[in-house]
Amino acid sequence: MNQPQNHDPVPIDQPIASSSQSQTPAPTAGSGRLTRPTSLTRTKITTTSPTSQEPPPRLKPKRRISQARLYEIRQQLGTRDLAVLESLRTWKLLKIEHLRRLHFVQHATKDTALRVARRVLSRLEDTGLIRRLERKIGGVRAGSSGSIFCLSPLGHRLLGGQTKYWREPSKMYGDHTLAIAELGSLAIDAARTAQVDLAEISTEPNVWRAYSSPTGTKTLKPDLLIRLAGPKFEASWFIEVDLGTESTPTLRKRCQIYLDHYQSDEEQDQHGYYPSVLWVMHSEDRKDALTETIERLHHTHSTPPNLFHVTTNNHAIDRIIDSVR
Repeated sequence: MNQPQNHDPVPIDQPIASSSQSQTPAPTAGSGRLTRPTSLTRTKITTTSPTSQEPPPRLKPKRRISQARLYEIRQQLGTRDLAVLESLRTWKLLKIEHLRRLHFVQHATKDTALRVARRVLSRLEDTGLIRRLERKIGGVRAGSSGSIFCLSPLGHRLLGGQTKYWREPSKMYGDHTLAIAELGSLAIDAARTAQVDLAEISTEPNVWRAYSSPTGTKTLKPDLLIRLAGPKFEASWFIEVDLGTESTPTLRKRCQIYLDHYQSDEEQDQHGYYPSVLWVMHSEDRKDALTETIERLHHTHSTPPNLFHVTTNNHAIDRIIDSVR
């Protein structure tokens, strides 16, 4: 699906009161009275209406870190540090639980793994290579487990990418990106446990496919591509993650795009086969609605019988892993 993407902490210069201004002692807590100013100098007090407030002072631009300093920072990073940064570049947004599944699996217990992960992320955040989003999953009470991390512009530079302008992502973008990361990290963890070879897992935009159609060049935009290899079978999946925000007619149009891409034969010419399309739906009701839509599409457009599969979040991982058993 279409997708709409931390610096070192910036010291903020606070305005310093002039030494020529007289200081008035603060009222004593609980005294019930105000103390008289010790100075007889009159202080002029001005008030402004909300419409005439002066704009806040502009922050001083932060000094750009030199390439030499960036090289020094990189030399201090371990292999796992760099892998964490690469995962944040790939998945765009990750929670600590996602990162635990990806990079902290060798520890004796889950609690130990999470504790080490928090320490690593805190160090990378202090260095300015990653950022923690303002909002949390589950609100303030979620603690560090609800924190959402992303690669900072400095982190992009360190990995050899372009420095990207930073802005807090929208809730819709964030929710969908995290849903993709949840499914992807669960698939990696499940494949490891089941001793299944995860040959490939690709995210947007690497998974996108441009193809020729009678009306011109179009682009297929799956959320994920997963290729698995088991002892006897291999399986490939284009995956669409549903959040319940798109109407049934919109989902039907996306199915039609997959059918057009399939009929172009470009994927088959390059890889020798066409991946099955797995729709991971937000609820059972949406699963049933899309299943009916696909059945009607099959009767009117003669779609291949095994092109589309529909499941829900709770059963998606089992469906993916069982496809190679």
